[in-house]
Amino acid sequence: MIPSALSTPFVFGLILYSVLYLPKLDFDKTKWKQNVTTRHKMTKDIIDNKLLIGLTKNEVIELLGKDYSEPFEKSIAYDIHRPKIMFSMDHDVLLIYFNEMEIVIKVNEFAI
Repeated sequence: MIPSALSTPFVFGLILYSVLYLPKLDFDKTKWKQNVTTRHKMTKDIIDNKLLIGLTKNEVIELLGKDYSEPFEKSIAYDIHRPKIMFSMDHDVLLIYFNEMEIVIKVNEFAI
């Protein structure tokens, strides 16, 4: 059995993690563009439902906005503003990969 002095921080940490990391929202174009601090809640829907797969680069930019970076060749990244626990220096992005015809072939989250 775990002494309560040790289990309390663990339980608190678990609750904090679930509040910061687990909330999910269905993708909404307007919310994505207007409130960048909630983007992290929509990435699961975008990735799991393959909402961007098959779109052209121009269609993605029209849908998600022009506030992207190009960290790698044939890719663009949108800052998703995931809340940090403690002093993490990672910068989380939604990374979108294109083929040579600028069609989306893969989407995932990435920490830079």
